[in-house]
Amino acid sequence: MTEHVALVVNSTATRASERLVDGVRNALASSGEVGVHRTERHGHAAELARAARDAGATIVVVIGGDGTVADVAAVLAGSGTALLPVAAGSTNVFTRSLGWPHPGQDAVPLIARAMDAAERREVRLGRISTTQTDRTFL
Repeated sequence: MTEHVALVVNSTATRASERLVDGVRNALASSGEVGVHRTERHGHAAELARAARDAGATIVVVIGGDGTVADVAAVLAGSGTALLPVAAGSTNVFTRSLGWPHPGQDAVPLIARAMDAAERREVRLGRISTTQTDRTFL
């Protein structure tokens, strides 16, 4: 299956090194061209994910922590665009709960195999809405 992959990188994530970004991009190379998009401010990951989804991305890979992954998941929920999180934050609860290694560099060899397997797994999201916040959580 040919995938249209977008890579969203939280530039301020604790472990979002160029080595990790290059490793993930190389692991995704068999999928075709991978667009790399870097966050520039708070909330930008959601904007980048929305643009990728609207441009036809079938997978959005996120290099970041739990907050970045949650922001992107909120945008992709129900869209059919898959989320592939790569741990680059300080805790990475969601990626660990999926069984992905921490730190993210340890996941790089698994990414190409995951892409070749082309399996999707559905997860349930939570949402909290109050007068002060509207937040998706994983």
